[in-house]
Amino acid sequence: MHKLAGNFLNVDETQLTIRSITFRMDPPNDKRNLYGWHQDSAYDKFNFYSKNGAILWIPLIDTTKKNGTLMIKEGSEDSNYNCSKVFKKRTNLHSKKILVQKKYLKKYKSKHISVKKNNALVTYNGLFHKSGTNTSKKFRFTIVIRYGNLFAKDFIYRRNLKTSSIL
Repeated sequence: MHKLAGNFLNVDETQLTIRSITFRMDPPNDKRNLYGWHQDSAYDKFNFYSKNGAILWIPLIDTTKKNGTLMIKEGSEDSNYNCSKVFKKRTNLHSKKILVQKKYLKKYKSKHISVKKNNALVTYNGLFHKSGTNTSKKFRFTIVIRYGNLFAKDFIYRRNLKTSSIL
C-alpha cells in the first residue's frame, strides 16, 4: 500500500507518513452515521496542498450504488482544506464534523465510483467525497488508509518549524 501511495504522489514511499488506518462497517439503511461532503485533509491538516496527501479506499466487497459507493466531486482534488469548516463540535457521544461549505460544492459535479473488492481507489486528501447510502441487505466493509508527504514544504511540522522562535 505504501508503494502504491508513493507512486500516486510521485515520491519515494519512505517520504510518507500514515495519518490513520480505518476499518469501516456500513450497515444497511443506517442514516444515523451518514456523513456529508468532506475532505480528509480538513481533519489532520498534515499537508496544506491536496496533492501532497493520498487516501486509499479499499472495499472488501464489490461496491455499487445499492450498497453505498464512494461519491466524489470531480475536479475538487485541487482544493485545500480552507473549503471546509466545523459544523458540529466533538462531544462525548458525537465526533466532530468538518464539512465542505455549500458554496464550494456547487462548483463540481457528483459522481458515484464503483470499486471491485480488494482493489484500491486512490485519491488526493483534499478531494470532496462522501459515502453513498447502503440500501442493500448486507454490510459494506472498507479499509481506508490516509498518507501525507512528510518531506513536502507544506507538511504541518515543517510549516510549524518556520514559525518557531528556535529557527
